[in-house]
Amino acid sequence: MNIKIFSAEHSQKNNHSFQKIKKIKNNDFNGEIWIVGGFEEKTKEIKDLFDKTVNVFEENFFKGFKKNDFDSLEKFEENLKILNESISEEKEKINNKVLQNGGIIIAIFADDNLHFSLCGTPEIYFIRNGKFAKVSEGIFEKVKNKDLFINVASGDLRNNDKIILSTTRILRYATGNQIASNISGGVLEAAESMKFILPEEESCSVVLFHIKGFQTLPFKENQEQGKENVRKGFFANFSAGQKGPKFSLKLKNWYMQNFENQNPHKKIAALFLILLSLLLVASFVGMLSNRQDGKESEKYAQEITQMKKDLISVETKRLEGKIDAANLLIVRIEKNAREITKEIGSSPILRSEVMQILQNARNLKDEVNKITRISGAKVLVDLKSIRENIDLKGIFEYEKEQFIFGKKELFKILSANGEIKNVSNLIIDSDDEIIDGSAFATKNELLFLSKNGRVIEFKNDEASFANTKDTAFKKAIALSTFSKYMYLLDPLENQIWKYEKQESGFTEALPYNLELDIENAVSFAIDGNIFVLTNKGEIKKIYRGKGYPYNIANIPPKELLGASKIYTNENLSKFYLLDNPHNRILVMSKEDEQTYYERQIVIEDVSEIRDFWVDAELNRLFFIDKTKLYEIGL
Repeated sequence: MNIKIFSAEHSQKNNHSFQKIKKIKNNDFNGEIWIVGGFEEKTKEIKDLFDKTVNVFEENFFKGFKKNDFDSLEKFEENLKILNESISEEKEKINNKVLQNGGIIIAIFADDNLHFSLCGTPEIYFIRNGKFAKVSEGIFEKVKNKDLFINVASGDLRNNDKIILSTTRILRYATGNQIASNISGGVLEAAESMKFILPEEESCSVVLFHIKGFQTLPFKENQEQGKENVRKGFFANFSAGQKGPKFSLKLKNWYMQNFENQNPHKKIAALFLILLSLLLVASFVGMLSNRQDGKESEKYAQEITQMKKDLISVETKRLEGKIDAANLLIVRIEKNAREITKEIGSSPILRSEVMQILQNARNLKDEVNKITRISGAKVLVDLKSIRENIDLKGIFEYEKEQFIFGKKELFKILSANGEIKNVSNLIIDSDDEIIDGSAFATKNELLFLSKNGRVIEFKNDEASFANTKDTAFKKAIALSTFSKYMYLLDPLENQIWKYEKQESGFTEALPYNLELDIENAVSFAIDGNIFVLTNKGEIKKIYRGKGYPYNIANIPPKELLGASKIYTNENLSKFYLLDNPHNRILVMSKEDEQTYYERQIVIEDVSEIRDFWVDAELNRLFFIDKTKLYEIGL
């Protein structure tokens, strides 16, 4: 089970509502249980209902759990039965009006499947390949059922599916396409978009999930025999008005109680009446909404028209190469859009129009700033398969093989197919760990730097501590090699220390930096020159100890503030900068006196890029997160 949680939060805008989120997990269980609650009214009955729901699943779901013999769907239905029996008193005390303004979702992610149940009017949305579907209709729970919770849906999940659990009806404020588009980005963008979609005064609980690494399987029905198959097929078609993927609905409790014993003509007539009633209610609500929205539209027509004009101006400035001016306009559009949404409240038409403007602005921002967004990067190997508590730190290449290191171990992997050739333990103290590594090609060995200032040599599959003519190596944050020399980056001493490799160990440290201020350095790279990256978004050039002016063009320095690594070598004509907070890699030109921004690659479905390297011959980029090695084309 591999779930990436975009955002899990509840928004308590007043003291009258009830909002709560609970996650239940067992270390041996390949999945998670999420219970999400939200009601406009905060009463003892509501609190008891939520608490009992949590207690039932905490106390009963994992009873008798056996890792290789556990049917999560069967256990889910068993717990729902227990839950419905235990909350009979609460059901009598909670009237239908309360359930129309809130509810509880129980969602179980297990063995590449999602099963969920709900009571009240919360909603569950599902996005696959950019297509949106609402998989909780919010209709049948309004009928007086025997049970408060109904086992609503069950289905298989695919890689990169996105799921939203929400106690409020988000479709009142944005269309399905807008929701899908606005959470298509990375973690920060998705969370921010959801906050933007919902009005400021809205109290709600919302959880966004991004499914990763599942088998690519179609959604399928949980097969049952006889009449149940016919019933489920009918309800699947009944919900087919929503475009996009479908869940197989299991509304057997409601259906059996109301229609099971009626003849076919009465069943059809009853269902027709329900559909007709829903259409009449929707039409009436729509007329009232359109009248209100008409007045609101007149009030904000000028601001909306101006934002649309600004979008055209952004495209014009982009074509003219006026990047800074285009970005300033985008900032103004986004600011105005947010201000309007604060004022328009829950007006669906206006909010939909402003949301579309905002999405157009974001798309233009990608074009203006030459941003390529990548999802579904190829996974070459998942090292968690051979070591459970893996925590990868860095990666580099040597002689067509990739070397990935964690805190205390080294993995050798073939670049061609991701085959794991070897796993080695690096000899370091229990209170120490590896922080950087590099190939030392001219000496046919690998070098590693530890947190405690030790240098480890790795040769012929054996690791040993390196020696220096000094008492100890200088403390440093990064290590690199060039020709017969090893270099250590030491910001505390404002220095780059140069060591020459000899037959036995290294020489004493020689100061390489003679004049530049590099106290804010975070990374460095060598191609004959040494380029130092600072936490102020600067790149400084040093050659033979002397500093040279080096200008950064076509990008504001603040854009580089999150960069933690600079990468280049004598075979590359560009710099590559890793910006961890934004999960992106910036591509910069490499010239004698300056560098200028060319483009950036945003990796959208990886939790955190830890390190990377670039294959100049194949024009490929390899990167790691905490457990996996990935590959993308440049």
